[in-house]
Amino acid sequence: MSPALIGLSAAMMPVGLILSASFVPAAVRLFGARNLAVGCSLIGALCFLGIGYRQDWVAWFVIRFLVGVVINPLYVLGEVWALSLAPPSRRGRVMGVFNALMGAGYAAGPLILITVGASGWPPFIAAIAGFAFCALILRAVSSKLTGFEDDGQPASGLFGFARLAPALLLAVLVSAAVQQSSYALIPVFGAGYALP
Repeated sequence: MSPALIGLSAAMMPVGLILSASFVPAAVRLFGARNLAVGCSLIGALCFLGIGYRQDWVAWFVIRFLVGVVINPLYVLGEVWALSLAPPSRRGRVMGVFNALMGAGYAAGPLILITVGASGWPPFIAAIAGFAFCALILRAVSSKLTGFEDDGQPASGLFGFARLAPALLLAVLVSAAVQQSSYALIPVFGAGYALP
């Protein structure tokens, strides 16, 4: 694939994240936080099964979009649960550890590819196993954790939040764009230097 197509394919997951973000609270209320998290983990596993099975770059665009949609509740609920479990006096420290562990999870991806290789079924099996293991862990530990409930204030949506905290929204946008661009361009960089 050309670098442009690699970039477009990689953009599908962030597009899924962005477009599904406003639906996460409604999904939590509809399915419950625990059921949603476990279900999204299992659907994530099925998405990687689909990518491995199809071997069709057009289908990958759709499936990568779906990956973005199903991992969004995992991101959101993970943050909500970490914040709700952290005592106020140690919230910064707990969130620091939480984000460090999330960074270690990101680093595990390239390490897994180095271990199992980037061709054939092994990388897909590793991803499927990771999502399935995530579902098992969430099922085991999240029974007493809740989602987020309405606080009686009317929902203001994205535009209301943008009026309330425009600098914060811009900072998150820039951070997410840099992060996702880096992830998308690492394979192109590696291919350019003939890395395995």
